Amino acid sequence: MTQYKHDFLARYPLEARKDQEYSCARSKLYPGADGGFPGPQYFEDGYDAAAAHAEFDDIKEPAKLVRRSYETKFTSSREFVNSLEEEQAGYYRTATRGITPKDHADLKPLARNYADSEYNHANAREQLYGRSPMMYGTADSQREHYGYIADHYGHADYAEEQYTEHSRYSM
Repeated sequence: MTQYKHDFLARYPLEARKDQEYSCARSKLYPGADGGFPGPQYFEDGYDAAAAHAEFDDIKEPAKLVRRSYETKFTSSREFVNSLEEEQAGYYRTATRGITPKDHADLKPLARNYADSEYNHANAREQLYGRSPMMYGTADSQREHYGYIADHYGHADYAEEQYTEHSRYSM
């Protein structure tokens, strides 16, 4: 079982700073970078935080589509079993966790794509966060992005579990 979310939270405990404290500390670290991402001049290797942010913005929509594709197929698979006669539906609920083996087989690659896209999205966000948790313009924005990273890793963990389950019950 993966623990991407747990590992992220362990690597980066969220600092509970008040907005004023955050603003003051950030302005000392990145003088002149008011509100936006600090420019490449603040990093020895010329790291471009705005470009990195745009990169994971580019993968956000495709990741949503992959998640929706999995969720839609999963829901329709459950609805199909629920529409069966009670005896047959009961069998699938007991023997194959409420989904037919064929649907498990169909869901398996979708779950793999879902896990991979959520992990990649979280990882891209974490790369930005890992460069400097003070990369964001405000403490609220930092907390918001921290939450996004944790959420995406949580989705990756869930999708990995689903992939394992679909592998177990597919034909």
